Order: sequence, then structure tokens, then C-alpha cells
Amino acid sequence: MNTTKELLAELDRQLVARQYTVKGRQLVRGVCTTLLSAQGRTLKATIRRGIDHVRGIHAHGGMSMGNLKSHMRWARRLEGLMEGDESIWYRIKPGPTYHLSRHYANVLDNFRSILGDRPSDRSSLTAAGLFFDWLIGRGIKRIGSLTPELMLEYVAKIRSTSKGNGVNRVRSNLKRLAAFLVGKALVPATCLHAISLPVRCQKRLLPAFSPAEFRALTEMIESRQDGYGRRNLAIFRIAASTGMRIGDIVGLTFSDINWSAGEIRCVQSKTGVPIRQPLMHDVGTALRDYILNFRPTCESDKIFVTSIPPIRPMSSSTMVAAFSRTLKSCDIKKSAFDGKSLHAMRRTVGRDLVTAGVPLPTVQQILGHSSVRATSRYVALDAHGLRSCALGLDGIEPAEGGAR
Repeated sequence: MNTTKELLAELDRQLVARQYTVKGRQLVRGVCTTLLSAQGRTLKATIRRGIDHVRGIHAHGGMSMGNLKSHMRWARRLEGLMEGDESIWYRIKPGPTYHLSRHYANVLDNFRSILGDRPSDRSSLTAAGLFFDWLIGRGIKRIGSLTPELMLEYVAKIRSTSKGNGVNRVRSNLKRLAAFLVGKALVPATCLHAISLPVRCQKRLLPAFSPAEFRALTEMIESRQDGYGRRNLAIFRIAASTGMRIGDIVGLTFSDINWSAGEIRCVQSKTGVPIRQPLMHDVGTALRDYILNFRPTCESDKIFVTSIPPIRPMSSSTMVAAFSRTLKSCDIKKSAFDGKSLHAMRRTVGRDLVTAGVPLPTVQQILGHSSVRATSRYVALDAHGLRSCALGLDGIEPAEGGAR
């Protein structure tokens, strides 16, 4: 392989052979095309120049750390592909193993025959195999012995070990399996009815920023006076005053700002619900400063753009990466799934509104939630309000033999 065209063609063949999805191949080709965009004297020199290019983008806040690692990973794979190194495909892992009898293996093969090769189909096949393995462990030798009670027992087992919507994903896959089994008259229809019952998921309560953390973040973001800092300050002020999601903030266009009415108007990308937020004085000042003095020239109607060439509309991941660096600069420790992210600004606004006594339906409208049920989670962040709900212990006598 002497040209980038030949290298990309070989990459496509390898991805197809390893059963990458169409979308997966498109994502990989996009990353590798970026790495091969700066021509060098040799292919290896071209890849080296591509690595320097993406590192520069990351250093100036135009690329998240996760995206940079993805580019570096595929740079190593392109070099390995040139040398015929098969170890570059270490990410392809074998599927889960289950020990099935011939009877269950035949049922699984029949179920596989009606599925495609989409990720959701492979997920359903895996869920079916794990379910059959569990049935064998319970002593159920034939699928015809399956009962609604067994299906509910399996869902309860999954629920005890899963978090968030994991149990509902498993239930959705088992629902496809149950529909197949009922259609083949292998199990009674009551099994499908049982697995169709909704299951309440366990929701993690993620924290908001404390007042001290919020002050430290504000001071750190305000301290940077270049275009990168002025852009991030405007975004931070919008998030801190309105609680808008980061995707909606970076997607704001010039027409979404009504300067005469003092409003921010947009349609939420997550829910499709239109919202109108007041344009606070400090938010408007930060926006004007960025737009008039620091925003690079760009044909896009999006307000927030990257700070280094090529100038293009800003992505959510870019701002998330910038905020993570700000947390580190403020010595705010962050660990996986602790909720200390840019989205925590939204929870901070919700907590402050609830703490101030704003009715939940009003908080729902401000945050743009589709239901008040989603808003009610912010009540648990109001520690002072929860203390006022606690019952006293006066008049309660300890049980006989208990501690006094």
C-alpha cells in the first residue's frame, strides 16, 4: 500500500470482514480520513502529521479527550494495517458463552433465523441465550415448561443487579423472544403478557454543585480573557442561569436570542418542547462580549463555534471536555458516574428553585421537562426541605430490650 486511497480501501475490507455495522464503518472512516488529510512523503509520515494535527485541535479545546484517544487508537491501527499486524483488532471480543442443551440450542437457532444483524438483534439473541442458560440452571429442561412466574422471577433477578434502564432493555429483548415463542405455540400467551408489564427502574440521585464549588468554577472560568475563555464563560452563564442542556446551548442560533424582549427561545432537542428563558443581564453581557469581540468569522448561524481552524459549529463533546479541564483546575475531584459534570449545572438550578419554594409545575416549565415526575427528582436534592419533612421521635418508646 503506497497511497492513502489504497490504505482506506484495505481498511474498509477489514471492517466488513470483522462485521462492523454500516454506521460503525462510517465513523471509523471519518476518523481515519481526518488522520490522512495532511499529505506527507510517506504513508507513515502522513499519519504522524495527522496525529500532530488532532493533538493541536485538542490542545485548543476543539476536541474532547475521548475523541482524541479514538483518533490515536485508529492511528496505531492504520500503522499496524500497513505492516500486516493482526493484533490491531484486539477490540473484537467473542460474544457471551452459555451452556445450552440441544433442545435450547435449536430454539435459539430458530430465534436467530428471524433476526437481522443490527445491534438490537444481536442484543436480543444474547439476552435469549442468557435466559435459556438461567432456565437450565433452574431445572427447566424444555421451553414448554416456561411459566409467567419464571419470567417475572428472571426479571426480578436482573433488576437486583442492574441500574437505571438496564432492566428495561433486558425486558424489551425478552419481549421479542416471548413473542416469537408464543407465535410458534411453544409457550402460552400469558408469558408474553407477563413480560409486557412495566418495571420500575432504580434511579441514581446525582448531586448538584455546592456553593463553594460553584464559586470556584465561576472564578476559574472568568479568569481566562481570550476567545476560548469568553466563549466558555457565555456558555457557563447560560447553563447557570437557565439550566438548559448543553446540547441546546451550543445549538443556539442568532435568531434564538430576542435582545429586545430579553429572552432566549429554542426548541429542546431531547423533548421537542419549546422553552423561553429570560436573558439575564450577566448572560447578555457575556454573550455580547463573545459575539462582538471574540467570535471567529464563520458562515454558520450558530452562536458558538470552535476557537481554532477549521472554524465550525461547536459540539457538545467539545464543551464537556473543556468543563472537565476546568473541574481539574479547580481541584474539584471527579470520579466515574458521580454526576459532577456540566449537566450538574442543570441540577443546581433545579435544586435552587426547589429550595426557594418554587412550585414543581413552575420548575417543570423552566427546565422544560416533559412531565412533573422528572422534576420531582430535584426535591431530593433539597436537604433543608427534606429535614423539615422528618418526623420527630417524641413519644416513641424503644422495644423491650432495645437500646435507650
